Amino acid sequence: MKAFAVTAVFVHVLFLLSIFYIYFQSPILQNLPVGTDDDTAVADRVVVFLADGLRAESFLQHQANRTKFIQRTLISKGAFGISNTHVPTESRPGHVALFAGFYEDPSAIFKGWKENPVNFDSVFNRSRSTYSWGSSDILTVFSSKIDSGKIYTDSYPPEIEQFSRSSNTSILDIWVFDKVKQFYANSENSKKLSSGRKLILFLHLLGMDTSGHIHKPYSHLFTENLIIVDKGIEQIVQLIDNITNHDQRTTYIFTSDHGMTDRGSHGSGHPVETETPFVIWGAGVEHWTSLNDDVS
Repeated sequence: MKAFAVTAVFVHVLFLLSIFYIYFQSPILQNLPVGTDDDTAVADRVVVFLADGLRAESFLQHQANRTKFIQRTLISKGAFGISNTHVPTESRPGHVALFAGFYEDPSAIFKGWKENPVNFDSVFNRSRSTYSWGSSDILTVFSSKIDSGKIYTDSYPPEIEQFSRSSNTSILDIWVFDKVKQFYANSENSKKLSSGRKLILFLHLLGMDTSGHIHKPYSHLFTENLIIVDKGIEQIVQLIDNITNHDQRTTYIFTSDHGMTDRGSHGSGHPVETETPFVIWGAGVEHWTSLNDDVS
């Protein structure tokens, strides 16, 4: 009887370990050959505005008329679609999927989903230079994987990320927009932007996610934060276009990493959590109505 019990425990432990061995191995392939650079790229720089936690439903509500600038852009010269995230619908795996091209690495469970134990490539370390502003929780996911000096990061102090009912969540996004303006008020930085190639500017806008958690996606304060994001994006686009003399060599992307429920939660696979807006315009982008005309 004792031998049977020991055997039974051993078999159960073996089966349990086999699950981890089969399903919790990293899918990342190591030591792959590096592709050659394309010197005929349609854009010299890509600017990514990422509204953390903004679901597609919240963006499209009221015909997207709360985001006047982005609405005008997608109607007049941009392309629009619904992007789909993957469970777990959380910020770190969502950003990794966007910029590194793979879904959540199962081996990250051994790091509490806070870090990927396996090194991986991203568009940031394949760019010539990346400039990023926002939450350190997100920026360090990629900056820790990149050679020193290749990526510039500027993060706000953790104490301004407050989750009280009285907190002004838009202050997080205003901080990002102001820092970008200050950065390019420096003539040397402006020169690098206008003359450089293979550049990425990444603006991580955490206010929408924080506002959704605290005030909920249907609240007036959430709408106010969304309007501030739209106005800030308009100002940064105008700033970059002026610095680059409207050279038509900049591609702009507006999207999100995940959505959230009406209760302000996320993490599962419900459509309001997985469906996110995706707007792109600028260099190399055809207007979507032109594409429809071609089809007809």
